[in-house]
Amino acid sequence: MKLNLASAFFILCSLLILYPKNLEELFYYDDNPVRYAIAKKWVENKLSYDEKILFLAYGSSEIYIPFFYIAKFLNISYELTYNLVSLVLFISTLLYVMSLTRREEKNFYFITGLFTLFGIVCVAKGSLHWFIASSIIFGVLYSKSVKILHYVMVGFSYIISPPSIVPSVLISLALLFNGERKKSMVFILSLPMLLVKIVLVHPIVILDAKRSLDRNFGKDIIDWSLNSFCPPDLRVFIRPILLDYFKAPVLPALVLYTISMRAILTKDRFAILLFSFFYVTAFFSVFIIKLQLKGYEISKYLVSIFSFIFASNPFRHVPLLMSYLIIKSDQNKYDKILTKFILVSLFFYSISSLIKDEGELPTGFPKEIKSIIEFLRNSDSKNILFEGDIHTIQNNKLIHPLYNSHIIPYISEEVEGKKFYGGIIPLYSSKYNFFAGRFNLKPLENSDILDFIEDKKIDMVICWTDICSEFFSSSYEKEEIGKFKIIRLK
Repeated sequence: MKLNLASAFFILCSLLILYPKNLEELFYYDDNPVRYAIAKKWVENKLSYDEKILFLAYGSSEIYIPFFYIAKFLNISYELTYNLVSLVLFISTLLYVMSLTRREEKNFYFITGLFTLFGIVCVAKGSLHWFIASSIIFGVLYSKSVKILHYVMVGFSYIISPPSIVPSVLISLALLFNGERKKSMVFILSLPMLLVKIVLVHPIVILDAKRSLDRNFGKDIIDWSLNSFCPPDLRVFIRPILLDYFKAPVLPALVLYTISMRAILTKDRFAILLFSFFYVTAFFSVFIIKLQLKGYEISKYLVSIFSFIFASNPFRHVPLLMSYLIIKSDQNKYDKILTKFILVSLFFYSISSLIKDEGELPTGFPKEIKSIIEFLRNSDSKNILFEGDIHTIQNNKLIHPLYNSHIIPYISEEVEGKKFYGGIIPLYSSKYNFFAGRFNLKPLENSDILDFIEDKKIDMVICWTDICSEFFSSSYEKEEIGKFKIIRLK
């Protein structure tokens, strides 16, 4: 297949697999509502200075903010804007990756197949910043020479997705071991761009880190911080094997296992050992974290290192690390067979979306979410305390307990004229402080939640856990809408 035709094939398959049949309503899966809510709050001037600092420090939503300003000026729906920007950025980034690999046909199909599936997951799950950052780093990695622009590109990727530092450092070590010193230094010498961002623009992050260490890296902070990203549980290591990132994982699994076979044939054996050591360390970190959570005395610095490794979500690094291995591998006699297998699998994957009339993106919006938004709009309550959600593991799958989504930010953002408190954004701070049966990281019965309710004149609490509902069991009026338990306070 000619490369121009192959490029069109990958783009078409991507769109069919995503199957964006409903652009007017938000792609609400996973972290999409968080990105949407932060961008909307930003352009509507609903964020304090400290909140802007907090959100910018952790990255991920900046890529949408300029487009939301345009949407506001042109009076275009924010939801439509978010969805279209996600798709356009995905396709543009994928085209960028393909433009690089077209120079060497031996890598084109494997790299493009890998980034196609990676990008599909990122669009569906609200992690497009990670896809863009990884693609930028890949572009620098794939280049034949080192340019000043490359330092800026890598630094930018660190800014929009700070965890991308982890695979970059691993790749840098592999390059350094192989004698590619100049290219190796690009990934290290670009780090100051992120440091400048943290030190000069985001002092809150440093203060939060210092407070955590001063509390001996308390187990409450570790427990919540990790659960908000990825629970410290050995079962999460099953996820990349089962590929539950996809609704129908069989065909994408065939593609990715095929690409993995090709990557393992790399000439860079040191990289294989280095990357394997990293994942063994990530696996071992679960035990260290669990020991600390059970009360064993472990160095706070050791725990912080292992927590950082695990909290960076090691499985997101796989596509970038795998792409490095593919680059360092030679063409072999099985490549044509493997290439055809990848193309056929993607073809049937896309056709299955057409047949089912459903892809990786949501085809509709849960009626229960619309119902609670309408309920809140019509309610007399002015100050509402929301119990936020965190990731949980059920049946060996990492899930969001509320409609496969961090949906609460979207709900709060679609209701005007109310003040929302608690776990509105899944990022613990002094303001976002009520998550999954804990208030300020403490069990409700040991917390000062009642004082907070009195201080803020809270007249409604919205729960989703039984813990929260039982805590307010003697409180006033109750009703349920979908998975939410609504408690009216006198």
